[in-house]
Amino acid sequence: MDEQGRIYLPKELREKMKERVFMVKEEKGTFVFEPVDIAQEGRGIFKAKEPIDNIDEKIEQYTRELVKDELH
Repeated sequence: MDEQGRIYLPKELREKMKERVFMVKEEKGTFVFEPVDIAQEGRGIFKAKEPIDNIDEKIEQYTRELVKDELH
């Protein structure tokens, strides 16, 4: 873990996982990484006058950009 609390995962683990966003919790002294469906997490937080095409994709893209900015 670096000074900013970031955890680096070995390349082999990163390549096995399709998910890129996780919730981390501690269980009995061990860190557990649980994938987060960021598109699902965003449901219900927006109100639109008209239906928005591909809203799940847009939410996921927006959230990934936010997370990317936070990590850099």
